[in-house]
Amino acid sequence: LGERQPRATVVVAASIDEEYRKLGARAIADSGVAYEGAVVGEPTELELVVAHMGSVRWQIEVQGVPAHTSKPHLGVNAITGMAKVVLALDEHHRSLVSRAQHPLVGSSQLTVSLIEGGLELTTVPPVCRIWVDRRLIPGERPQDALAEVESILEGLRQGEDKINVRSLLP
Repeated sequence: LGERQPRATVVVAASIDEEYRKLGARAIADSGVAYEGAVVGEPTELELVVAHMGSVRWQIEVQGVPAHTSKPHLGVNAITGMAKVVLALDEHHRSLVSRAQHPLVGSSQLTVSLIEGGLELTTVPPVCRIWVDRRLIPGERPQDALAEVESILEGLRQGEDKINVRSLLP
């Protein structure tokens, strides 16, 4: 085996930080190294995998109006507004799983994985943020997944609630 030359250049890249910021994968992509294919080491119990889900992530923010909790009617509770968003996204997730599935990776997924809101116990929360992880099956495009979420949010935008979507790097 050591005497045979591969038909292509082989590059070994041991990337780091896969689950959080993907710093290793970003550095590889930004390096300009050209490649025709990749073998990715994943915990697959030594099973060969030829397809993988893609991902796109967003931060969604609901803006309310702060007020003292002794007079909550003077404010707009951003967490209450976000609750509507989370429930709508959960319903969207259920519709995604009922769509046609990819034979190798299954169905598309959408998960609200983080939530943050409020300033202190005695203040009507002026802001609430969630982070959404959307898994794409082969053939799905990130811009189409975003358009679906934007459409859901557009239906929820009303009154004093402000809903903003910010794309996070995949």
